[in-house]
Amino acid sequence: MTTSSYDSCLLFNNNNDTFGIVGLQTDDTLFVANKRFVELEKQNLLHAGFEAKPCEILTNQNPLTFNGSNITIDANSINISQTTQCEKLEEFAAQAINPTLHDFKALNERIKWQIKHKHRGLKFTKLDFDSVQIVVFADPSFANNFDYSSQIGYVIVLKDENNANVIHWSSVKCKRVTRSVLASELYAMTLGFDVGAVIKLTFQCILKREIPLVLCTDSHSLYECLVKLGSTSEKRLMIDIMCIRQSYERREIAQIIWIDGNSNPADAMTKSKPCPALRKLIETNKIDVTAYNWVERIPTKNDD
Repeated sequence: MTTSSYDSCLLFNNNNDTFGIVGLQTDDTLFVANKRFVELEKQNLLHAGFEAKPCEILTNQNPLTFNGSNITIDANSINISQTTQCEKLEEFAAQAINPTLHDFKALNERIKWQIKHKHRGLKFTKLDFDSVQIVVFADPSFANNFDYSSQIGYVIVLKDENNANVIHWSSVKCKRVTRSVLASELYAMTLGFDVGAVIKLTFQCILKREIPLVLCTDSHSLYECLVKLGSTSEKRLMIDIMCIRQSYERREIAQIIWIDGNSNPADAMTKSKPCPALRKLIETNKIDVTAYNWVERIPTKNDD
């Protein structure tokens, strides 16, 4: 089997009549496979003399529990929730530096909401692989932390012409010094692009076909720098800008789109205000993006 460059605990095989994708977590495995792969696994376990837990199959009547998540399936989707984890939220202590009364109230409200809505989770719908894309939404919050550092985050979705599934997200404090709003926007985009590129490579190795990677930003200045050869007086940013430009010119990035800030689901990763775009994405598996500008690129022979 081949190990994913994204996660060493993700392995896959897609050779001839043998197909399987395996995720490892301590002594548990979650895998999707055809019958040939399952038969080979049983034969190799017997040959090696390893004892394994009984294999459970996900069906409508038989949900699975893996890594603390409850997995259910219906006719058109797979649903993942963390009901048990939400019930244990009161047992965990929050980590904060010099918390205020406002922080305690906000944490308590969050815990109450999580316990009340413990059955809410992510839904993964069927997608049309002929039109599937990986879309990265990035967004920062410049000098918005208590120590005046910037928060950067992204949301990565796998979408076709009609539906979209959330496959990864992150919100972290930027470890680099951000001296401008453009710097924070660029660092968020760079982080999202790095992860999106590795996920794209993993999907392409599994599916054995090209998958377009699209970057979305609500920053007009960043869009101008990346697509229209704009420049910045901050020379330390030019390395990151040139790296993304190079990937864009090589068509490793299919499109870079300037979108409306209200339609950016990554806004919820860096700000405390409600984000209708993320809520709609999670509840309906739909993306409603208002695109201000993008570049129509002429297809190449490789695209065909």
